[in-house]
Amino acid sequence: MTTTAYAEDQARLRRLFSRVPTAVAAVAALADGNPVAMAATSFTLVSLDPPLISVAVQTFSKVWERLRKVEHVGITLLSDTQASIFMQLSMRGGDCFDGVPFSITTGGALYIASGVCTLDCSLYHEVKAGDHIIAVFEIREFSISESDHPLIFHP
Repeated sequence: MTTTAYAEDQARLRRLFSRVPTAVAAVAALADGNPVAMAATSFTLVSLDPPLISVAVQTFSKVWERLRKVEHVGITLLSDTQASIFMQLSMRGGDCFDGVPFSITTGGALYIASGVCTLDCSLYHEVKAGDHIIAVFEIREFSISESDHPLIFHP
Protein backbone atom coordinates (compact mmCIF):
# COMPACT_ATOMS: atom_id res chain seq x y z
CA MET A 1 0.00 0.00 0.00
CA THR A 2 1.37 3.40 -0.99
CA THR A 3 1.11 6.13 1.60
CA THR A 4 0.76 9.81 0.77
CA ALA A 5 4.21 10.51 2.21
CA TYR A 6 5.73 7.78 0.03
CA ALA A 7 4.03 9.16 -3.10
CA GLU A 8 5.27 12.67 -2.23
CA ASP A 9 8.82 11.35 -1.77
CA GLN A 10 8.63 9.66 -5.17
CA ALA A 11 7.48 12.91 -6.78
CA ARG A 12 10.31 14.82 -5.08
CA LEU A 13 12.87 12.24 -6.20
CA ARG A 14 11.53 12.41 -9.76
CA ARG A 15 11.93 16.22 -9.70
CA LEU A 16 15.47 15.85 -8.31
CA PHE A 17 16.62 13.37 -10.94
CA SER A 18 14.95 15.32 -13.74
CA ARG A 19 17.60 17.98 -13.08
CA VAL A 20 20.42 15.59 -14.00
CA PRO A 21 20.81 15.56 -17.79
CA THR A 22 21.50 12.32 -19.64
CA ALA A 23 21.86 11.25 -23.26
CA VAL A 24 18.83 9.72 -24.95
CA ALA A 25 19.27 6.35 -26.63
CA ALA A 26 17.08 4.26 -28.90
CA VAL A 27 17.40 0.56 -28.07
CA ALA A 28 16.19 -1.47 -31.05
CA ALA A 29 16.41 -4.71 -32.99
CA LEU A 30 14.65 -7.01 -35.35
CA ALA A 31 12.74 -9.43 -33.09
CA ASP A 32 10.66 -12.27 -34.51
CA GLY A 33 10.94 -10.62 -37.92
CA ASN A 34 9.57 -7.26 -36.72
CA PRO A 35 11.37 -4.03 -35.79
CA VAL A 36 10.99 -3.16 -32.10
CA ALA A 37 12.40 -0.21 -30.18
CA MET A 38 12.23 1.73 -26.98
CA ALA A 39 13.70 5.01 -25.79
CA ALA A 40 16.08 5.01 -22.85
CA THR A 41 17.06 8.07 -20.83
CA SER A 42 19.49 6.23 -18.59
CA PHE A 43 22.37 5.47 -20.97
CA THR A 44 25.63 4.99 -19.02
CA LEU A 45 29.18 3.92 -19.82
CA VAL A 46 30.04 1.05 -17.47
CA SER A 47 33.45 -0.24 -18.59
CA LEU A 48 36.07 0.19 -21.30
CA ASP A 49 37.60 -3.28 -20.83
CA PRO A 50 35.43 -5.02 -21.80
CA PRO A 51 33.42 -2.24 -23.47
CA LEU A 52 30.11 -2.17 -21.57
CA ILE A 53 27.20 0.26 -21.42
CA SER A 54 23.93 0.09 -19.49
CA VAL A 55 20.35 1.26 -19.80
CA ALA A 56 17.51 0.91 -17.31
CA VAL A 57 14.17 -0.45 -18.46
CA GLN A 58 10.89 -0.78 -16.61
CA THR A 59 10.27 -4.30 -15.32
CA PHE A 60 6.87 -4.48 -17.03
CA SER A 61 8.20 -3.45 -20.48
CA LYS A 62 6.84 -5.75 -23.17
CA VAL A 63 9.37 -4.32 -25.63
CA TRP A 64 12.22 -5.30 -23.31
CA GLU A 65 10.87 -8.86 -23.12
CA ARG A 66 11.31 -9.06 -26.90
CA LEU A 67 14.65 -7.23 -27.09
CA ARG A 68 16.36 -9.26 -24.36
CA LYS A 69 16.00 -12.43 -26.46
CA VAL A 70 17.82 -11.22 -29.59
CA GLU A 71 21.52 -11.67 -30.25
CA HIS A 72 22.24 -8.20 -31.69
CA VAL A 73 20.70 -5.03 -30.24
CA GLY A 74 21.27 -1.69 -31.90
CA ILE A 75 21.68 1.31 -29.65
CA THR A 76 21.55 4.73 -31.28
CA LEU A 77 22.38 7.86 -29.30
CA LEU A 78 19.88 10.30 -30.76
CA SER A 79 21.02 13.70 -31.99
CA ASP A 80 19.73 17.01 -30.65
CA THR A 81 17.53 17.30 -33.76
CA GLN A 82 15.65 14.07 -33.00
CA ALA A 83 13.44 15.02 -30.04
CA SER A 84 10.31 14.08 -31.97
CA ILE A 85 11.74 10.60 -32.62
CA PHE A 86 12.44 10.24 -28.90
CA MET A 87 8.81 11.07 -28.14
CA GLN A 88 7.60 8.65 -30.81
CA LEU A 89 9.77 5.79 -29.48
CA SER A 90 8.49 6.53 -25.97
CA MET A 91 4.83 6.10 -26.83
CA ARG A 92 2.90 2.98 -25.92
CA GLY A 93 0.86 1.42 -28.68
CA GLY A 94 0.79 2.41 -32.29
CA ASP A 95 3.65 2.26 -34.79
CA CYS A 96 6.67 3.91 -33.19
CA PHE A 97 8.52 3.65 -36.55
CA ASP A 98 5.94 5.59 -38.57
CA GLY A 99 8.07 8.01 -40.63
CA VAL A 100 11.26 7.18 -38.69
CA PRO A 101 14.14 6.24 -41.01
CA PHE A 102 16.17 3.26 -39.79
CA SER A 103 18.49 0.52 -40.96
CA ILE A 104 18.94 -3.08 -39.87
CA THR A 105 22.28 -4.91 -39.84
CA THR A 106 22.63 -8.48 -41.10
CA GLY A 107 22.76 -9.54 -37.44
CA GLY A 108 19.43 -7.83 -36.67
CA ALA A 109 20.60 -4.70 -34.80
CA LEU A 110 18.41 -1.73 -35.72
CA TYR A 111 19.76 1.82 -35.93
CA ILE A 112 17.83 5.06 -36.14
CA ALA A 113 19.18 7.17 -39.02
CA SER A 114 21.12 10.38 -38.27
CA GLY A 115 22.02 9.51 -34.67
CA VAL A 116 25.19 10.69 -32.94
CA CYS A 117 26.54 7.16 -32.73
CA THR A 118 25.44 3.58 -33.22
CA LEU A 119 26.43 0.58 -31.12
CA ASP A 120 25.97 -3.07 -32.08
CA CYS A 121 25.59 -4.76 -28.70
CA SER A 122 24.76 -8.05 -27.05
CA LEU A 123 23.17 -8.47 -23.65
CA TYR A 124 25.92 -9.06 -21.08
CA HIS A 125 24.01 -9.04 -17.78
CA GLU A 126 20.72 -7.97 -16.19
CA VAL A 127 20.19 -6.74 -12.65
CA LYS A 128 16.75 -6.27 -11.08
CA ALA A 129 16.71 -2.90 -9.37
CA GLY A 130 13.37 -1.89 -7.84
CA ASP A 131 10.83 -1.21 -10.59
CA HIS A 132 13.53 -1.36 -13.28
CA ILE A 133 16.00 -3.78 -14.80
CA ILE A 134 19.51 -2.56 -15.45
CA ALA A 135 20.53 -4.08 -18.76
CA VAL A 136 24.28 -4.19 -19.31
CA PHE A 137 25.37 -4.57 -22.94
CA GLU A 138 28.74 -5.47 -24.42
CA ILE A 139 29.65 -3.33 -27.41
CA ARG A 140 30.64 -5.41 -30.46
CA GLU A 141 30.97 -2.60 -33.02
CA PHE A 142 30.31 1.12 -33.09
CA SER A 143 30.39 4.17 -35.30
CA ILE A 144 30.48 7.84 -34.36
CA SER A 145 29.30 10.97 -36.15
CA GLU A 146 31.70 13.69 -35.05
CA SER A 147 29.52 16.56 -36.30
CA ASP A 148 26.33 15.91 -34.31
CA HIS A 149 25.41 16.75 -30.72
CA PRO A 150 23.49 14.28 -28.54
CA LEU A 151 19.91 14.79 -27.49
CA ILE A 152 19.92 15.43 -23.77
CA PHE A 153 16.97 14.44 -21.59
CA HIS A 154 16.45 17.31 -19.19
CA PRO A 155 12.76 17.99 -18.54
